[in-house]
Amino acid sequence: MLGHRPNLPDYDPSAPASIAGILDLQSKAGNAAVSSWLMQSGEASLPIQAAGHREVLAVQRDAGAATAAPAGQSKAEAGSRGVATAGQSSDEGGPTAVTTLEQDMRPLVIDWQTGALEGVNQFATTALSARLDDIESGSWQTFIYGLLGNAMWAATCFLPLGTEALVIFSISMAGVGVAASPTLPRKTKSAIPDIQQLGVDYINAIFAQLNAQVRDKASLLIEQHPDASRYRAMAAMVRHSFAPGMYEIDPSYRTIPQIKQSAVRDALLAFATERLKIATTVGKSETVGGGATEAGYISPTTAVTEVAWVQGKLGKPRLAIIETSFDGSDSGRGLQNIEDYAENVRRTFKSWVGWNMTEAAIQQWLASRHVLPATYESAKIDELSG
Repeated sequence: MLGHRPNLPDYDPSAPASIAGILDLQSKAGNAAVSSWLMQSGEASLPIQAAGHREVLAVQRDAGAATAAPAGQSKAEAGSRGVATAGQSSDEGGPTAVTTLEQDMRPLVIDWQTGALEGVNQFATTALSARLDDIESGSWQTFIYGLLGNAMWAATCFLPLGTEALVIFSISMAGVGVAASPTLPRKTKSAIPDIQQLGVDYINAIFAQLNAQVRDKASLLIEQHPDASRYRAMAAMVRHSFAPGMYEIDPSYRTIPQIKQSAVRDALLAFATERLKIATTVGKSETVGGGATEAGYISPTTAVTEVAWVQGKLGKPRLAIIETSFDGSDSGRGLQNIEDYAENVRRTFKSWVGWNMTEAAIQQWLASRHVLPATYESAKIDELSG
């Protein structure tokens, strides 16, 4: 049961947040005014805009970060004349350069790798091990290949491709691939260590490709922003590479940005666990009751976990998980025309399928029922109608 009725089709809590709203302002006031604005507002970043083929981004080094008082003047005298002095900067990272930024960013990519490996190991030894028996043999390969046969599992911690926040110096999943599908062990408890190792190899292979991007991306940022301060340059690369929630950035730029290993771990664990839920529930049915009685034969009641497109009054249909119940036995096929031969048909909304789970849900329904998802009007589904 839901606490409230979702709106169709706009309600989509799983879709990537739009970033277009932060791209409207233009940085035309110059570095001094930009720095002043940052100091006054405490904002972690300025909006960015396309300027020809360059991105305008507030990553410049504060003037005071590397400026000493002129000879013969004290810092107080220099400050009274408006001359920036060392120690006045809000950014204590100092200036940066390509090699410096490269060396600063590599440990952050390693932090992602460490958290990702923890997520893979925790999933294999806990969630997968506990629900292994719930995966039907026919769904085993579909489920494992769905996790390890593409880069989507690892990509859950990075900005989605096509997001406007991705810029020329972003460390991204663009072009990142995975090896040919490995030979999978049979679905047994003894297969868990093998699946765990395949997951470790998967993360390490993607890490190698991401790590190979770091120097080139650092060079692109410094080329565009040669006066960038160290911590702001790091913050810019992190913010425009990793998904929100995966990092911590000090808005005053007094400390080094951090990748949250626990958030990375939890993100990979949640992704795989949701995929596992789809693999162990979609297409499954439960039949209760029925049989001969003194009054005659009574049909059993069957409930099927179905994946279907839900069409609202406006907009495009959205994929959802629904429960379809009816009087009668399960044929093992699709349910779109079940009203033609079953009584008391009822469809109840369970949850929306996230944008990054759509393919897995469709493949699981197709594998279990041998038909593509049907389309239903929202008005005919309980919890959505009314």
